[in-house]
Amino acid sequence: MWLMAMTVCGMLAAETIEVTNLKVAGPYVQKTPLLVDSTDVQGKRYSAPDTLGSATFVVENTSYKNVKFDVKGVQMTRLAVDGNEVHGSAFLAPNRHAVELRFKGNPDALKVSVTADGGITVGSPDDDSHYYTIEDVLHARRYSRADMSPTGKYLLLSTSQTLPGGRSVAETRLVALDAKKHTLGNATTIAAGRVQWMPHEDRYTLVRETVGKRQLVAVDAATGAEEVLVDRLPDGDAQLAPSGDWMLVVTRAEGPRENEGVYEVLQPEDRQAGWRSRMNLARYDIATGITQPLTFGHHNAYASDISEDGRKLLVMTSESRLTARPTSLSTLYLLDAETLESRVLVEKDGFLEGARFSPDGTKVLLAGSPECLNGVGMNVPEGCIPNSTDRQLY
Repeated sequence: MWLMAMTVCGMLAAETIEVTNLKVAGPYVQKTPLLVDSTDVQGKRYSAPDTLGSATFVVENTSYKNVKFDVKGVQMTRLAVDGNEVHGSAFLAPNRHAVELRFKGNPDALKVSVTADGGITVGSPDDDSHYYTIEDVLHARRYSRADMSPTGKYLLLSTSQTLPGGRSVAETRLVALDAKKHTLGNATTIAAGRVQWMPHEDRYTLVRETVGKRQLVAVDAATGAEEVLVDRLPDGDAQLAPSGDWMLVVTRAEGPRENEGVYEVLQPEDRQAGWRSRMNLARYDIATGITQPLTFGHHNAYASDISEDGRKLLVMTSESRLTARPTSLSTLYLLDAETLESRVLVEKDGFLEGARFSPDGTKVLLAGSPECLNGVGMNVPEGCIPNSTDRQLY
């Protein structure tokens, strides 16, 4: 027992580290402001200006630590960790933490040390390297889409990021490609919504909100010159067809509301906000401004793909089936965008995830789990259920 106690005490022994790579700024002399009055709103007189300096460094810890900060040689006026003021010590979660202190006095006399029970390092704020932590998982920038221009000179990169507090931001950047070095060149943030290339030219389109209307604007990637293609778009999410002469519009109809005073749940997903709303598809002709509905019904309809000539669509619908596995079934239609003639390609398949046209529009590529298409992709022993996350192409 005595030996165990000695071991535990040794493990918990405090360690003090002198901070030798401080990034110091100042000292700066505060100038006397214009004295409009002799006292402020609280009746206090203005005090003489101070000479202030600042110093920053980083602390990185691999486990939860109570860290003590000791400042000598100057008069400290403020100490903050990750922007939050602390008083001498702070309890830090595993991460890289920015420490900033404000002080009065000679920066040459400044001495800073940190004390904790091991497992910490100190460094310069100019060094961006750090341990991979949960903060990187939660708040790192995620690349969701990359579209190359028709000539291969530019790239549209779509990203999203979840900020501390839960707010999400999304943006699309225009990146110039260096064909000789096979590297990415300068990047310019251009929009937060849907951006896509025009067919056969290095111009991209974006939807711009103006007073009382939405416009479809084409922008030249090289010069930035703009052209308004559609002055007044219909309501709904709009996507330019590869042929460039019409737009696919996703319309949303609000579902029936609950009776006042009654809490109604049609199925488990009904607890999610907006579940009762339904989406349908429409075609907006750019030349005439006429909108033609493509789908109608009380089941959601999605466009999986549009052929390169703009003549055909792959449309998927979904419906619930709570009595058996899988609980959601999808049906895939081949729809003529002009005549609206349709053909069922796959009917009520619970393992179908998506579909795309081949470049010439003569074949359809299907994505789904091994049980898709009556289990044609299954390669497990009889009686075993394949992993539904094992996505395959058919």
